[in-house]
Amino acid sequence: MQRKNRTFNFPMTLAMALAVTGVASITLPIDPAQAQRVAKKDKNAEKAPEMELSNEFRTAFSAAQTAFAANDFVTAEARLNEATAIAVSGDEKNLTGKMMLQIGLKTSNDAMQIKGLELALSSGKTTPEESRTYNSFVGEKALLANDFPKARQYLKQAIDAGQSNPVNLFQLAEAHFGEAIAKSGGRNISPENTAIAAQGLPFLKQAVEGQLAGDRQYAGTWAKRGFQIARATKSDPTAW
Repeated sequence: MQRKNRTFNFPMTLAMALAVTGVASITLPIDPAQAQRVAKKDKNAEKAPEMELSNEFRTAFSAAQTAFAANDFVTAEARLNEATAIAVSGDEKNLTGKMMLQIGLKTSNDAMQIKGLELALSSGKTTPEESRTYNSFVGEKALLANDFPKARQYLKQAIDAGQSNPVNLFQLAEAHFGEAIAKSGGRNISPENTAIAAQGLPFLKQAVEGQLAGDRQYAGTWAKRGFQIARATKSDPTAW
């Protein structure tokens, strides 16, 4: 069983991620002491969002924002590195991760993009929509790099967060197949690695079903892939 193209050139765009990030223009919430002073002056004032941010972090992160807004990405990265070094709370890690993502996008730095996404995800502060998008992107990049365990981890997290795109389901299946093939020497799936490959078949089945309910463009090709893997793993090929 030889390796196949695992992505069919489905590029994951981060344009929609930026739509829900907007961190470069975020106005940091005022500190608690200032919030009390504002509240005393205007009891009808809208309550600022609550974030756990240290004063040191605010200073470094605000400087990064200012440089980013001026398209000075070298300075923005330097100031963001300072903020990242002292980021402790989930809010601080989320903000630094998202700013890192945007600088990486502006400078076409894939490694920085991935690092930023991973940092934001680790913060525990991302929204469900962000979790689906970020995990999908990191998982796809890992799959393209043949880092199958990482691809499985992040693509599964995307699915668990509600991602139902047939492409991501297909990619998660291929992460299982790719890992089994790699562990078998890069060609046929050896008996001791059939279990890993077989675990990907339910995800491929869902991907095919999603395609059949949609434009059907890849349904036939994916079903053929399922039949091949089922035979190689001694699973039931009649399901395909």
